[in-house]
Order: sequence, then structure tokens, then C-alpha cells
Amino acid sequence: MTKTSDPGGLLSPILALSALLRVALVLSGGQNYWPDEDDANPRQILAALMRHDWREAFVRLDSADHPLFKMFALGPAAVERLIWSDPRVYALFVGAFSVVNIWLLARIARRLGAGVVESTAAAGCLACSSAFFYWARHIQPYDASVTCALLALYVGVDPERTVVRRLSFCGVMCGCSFLMYAGAWAMTAGVVTISVALAAGRWRDVPRAAAAAASGVALVVGAALAVSAALGGQLADSFLRRSATITQGNFAEGWRLPFEYLWHAEHTMILVWLASTVWWLARPRGAAASPRVRAGLLGLAVVYACLALSSVVLHVFVVYGRMARQLVPFFCLLAGVTFTTLAESPRRLVRQMAAAGAMLMVLQAAANFRQPLVQSFPSDFIARNTPDVLTRSRYERLIWINTRHLRPGPDHVDLASPYVMLAEAAHPLEFRPYQYEGFTPAERAALRSADISMRLLGVPVQGRPGT
Repeated sequence: MTKTSDPGGLLSPILALSALLRVALVLSGGQNYWPDEDDANPRQILAALMRHDWREAFVRLDSADHPLFKMFALGPAAVERLIWSDPRVYALFVGAFSVVNIWLLARIARRLGAGVVESTAAAGCLACSSAFFYWARHIQPYDASVTCALLALYVGVDPERTVVRRLSFCGVMCGCSFLMYAGAWAMTAGVVTISVALAAGRWRDVPRAAAAAASGVALVVGAALAVSAALGGQLADSFLRRSATITQGNFAEGWRLPFEYLWHAEHTMILVWLASTVWWLARPRGAAASPRVRAGLLGLAVVYACLALSSVVLHVFVVYGRMARQLVPFFCLLAGVTFTTLAESPRRLVRQMAAAGAMLMVLQAAANFRQPLVQSFPSDFIARNTPDVLTRSRYERLIWINTRHLRPGPDHVDLASPYVMLAEAAHPLEFRPYQYEGFTPAERAALRSADISMRLLGVPVQGRPGT
């Protein structure tokens, strides 16, 4: 395998375009739309550190709300404080992780024996994923935790290191992924399983490899818990309390929600991914011969089993769209192998079908990315449409409708008085992937059956028509 950081010269343009799209997404706004986005913001931790209030800084870090992500985000917090006071600073930081993930998937494919075209195809598939695009505008740790997990996999399948050494570091990075975002536990379980399975050439090597990975996870998470306990903190209790709150939504739909969510996020892309998965499941001999296929199938199986069992069977965690995203890198790994296999077929028709499939994915990605790029959010809608003094004087009152995060449903407003529509825009929750973040099926149905658009109405002063 030829070592190169830029397979075939195509990976750099993919990464550059992905970065530019994410910058455009971030600059279009939407930060702090989700109520918990401020939980990941270390602004107050930095302020405490600058006034040497170590206790307050520790208390704000001593929480299950993404402690490691807060530490990493102190850098953009300093930039915001000193140079540019704007939440988009944090979002650009988050978006960078999203681009790194595309690069890492290509490197993982190469390390697992993929050629130039295949590794680029896998990365391109992830670059085309809407689920790995639209979250880049929000101040959330999801992509940062995926970066740690993919880095763990990259090291875990390194053939040049000893089994104990690579699995120990793999476990360390999986522990970091968990501390970045505890909801990434399903993906880290998948990464450990893949790494152990590929590193242990014989069954008798499995216990040693698994113990090495487990020791790495325990080292990181245990160190965080030990430091917290030594300083009088309650990090362990915070994780337990946090896990008991992941109940918004419906436990029973955990087995199907990942596919329903990915359909609304990706559309025909998920059909291509599922077709690739089924294709390899129907060819067990070919699947067993390819480390990339084995890794992809193992990752999908473990992540899906973790999500479905924890929700449907154990009723511990409700599955959200952001957790279903953990399946996507493994789907893309399989899609890359499938595309290359078809593209190298001796039959011309099969090669043409592969090329058509690649073009379809690019076109679908363009269609999928459009709505996030043109979305309007409540704070932006209000700032853009707040009337000036002269306009306000023409109305007895102004009525803002649905200009908030709607939970569980749209605003109820009595519109008996004559009114004038001053401004209107689609609500963020009209973007259906957002409806899989804690909403029940009944709540999603209510959102889809109602007019939830954001509106500004004016009730004219009696005898003075509005304009």
C-alpha cells in the first residue's frame, strides 16, 4: 500500500469544499437554537480562570455535560473574548472536527488495505452525508467525540504496533470520546469491537486485546472520576443523574428511529448504504476477505445493537437522531468498498451503474444541503424583522408566532382581531431531521400537521390600515 496523505489528488478538493460549505453554514447563523447548546460553552469557565476563581472553574467542569469538550473549547472561548465576540467562533471550531472526520475515514480505509479510489470514495461518501453536515453550525460536541472515536479506530487497526500498545491507545481515545459526549458510547463500543476483532488474529488473543482496550478506557474515565472525587466533586453522580434524564421521546421506537431519521436526513443516500450492506451480507466469503467490510459490518452491528437494546429492551436511553449518526461512518466504509468493487467490474454496464450511483449521491447531497444552508432561526428572524419606531407606531401590538424552540408543539394564538402579515419564514423544525431529537411520534405528527412557520403579525391601530 502506497502511503499518501492525499489519495489520488481528490481528497484535498473534497476536504476544501467540505470546509467551505461548513463555513457558509456557520456564518448563516443558528447557533444557540437548541436549549442545551450553552451547556457546551466554556465562556464562564474561562472567565473564572481569568479571575483565578479555580473553584468555580472546577465546579463548571465537574459535570457530565461534555467535560472534555469544554476543555478543548477554551481555545475558541479565548478567541471570542479577545478578538471576535460571536458564537460563530465556537461553531467554526465544531465544524473543523466535522472536516477532520472525513479525512480520518479515508486514512482508516487506507490502513485497512483500501486503495486510492476506495479510500477517497469512503471519505467522499461521508462528505456527502447531510447528518454529518448540518450539525456543524451548532455548538455541540457530537463531531468532536466522533473524531476521538475515529482516531481510536485508526490506531486500533495499525498493523505496525503491537496488539497491547495499539489497543491500549485505542481505549484511551475511546475514553476521550465518551468524555467529549457520553452519548457516543455506542460508537466507542463498535470501535473497540472492530479493533479487538482485527487485532486478535486468533481467538486466544481476544482476551488480551479486549483487556488492553478496556484498560485504556478505564485509565481515562477513571482518572477523570478520581480527580473529581479527590477535589470533592461529583462527576460520577453527575453521569448517573444525566443518564436518567435521557428519556424524552419514545423507548419503543428505538429499533426503527435510526433508519427513519436517516431517511429524512439523507433520502436516497440511506438506500444506497443499505443496499451496500445487504450486498456484502449476501456474500459472506467476500466480506470475510475484506478488512474494510468486516469493520463496516461489525461497526453497524454493534452500534445498532447498543441503540436498540438500550431503548427497546432495557428502557435506559431513548434513541435520538444525533445518536443514530454514529452508524454513518460504518455505512460509508462499506459504500466505499462497494463502489470500488463495482467500478472495477469487467462488465461495462456495471461500471456505468457505479458511475451513475456516484453522481446520484453527489446530486442528492446538493439537494440535502440546500435546506440547512437557507434555514432561518428564531433569534435571526427576530433580529432581521424587528420593526423600527415608525413602523411600530402603526400597530396597536405586534404578535410574534413560533419564534422559539417548539416543544412540544406550535404556539396557540387568538387571531380574532384584524392583522397584517409583516414577516414570515419557515421554522427550523420544518427541517425533519430536527424532529428526531426527543420528540415522540405523536409530537412529530403534530408538528407536521400544523403550520409552524415563524411569523410577525401586526394589529393595526384602529382606523389606520397596516402596510
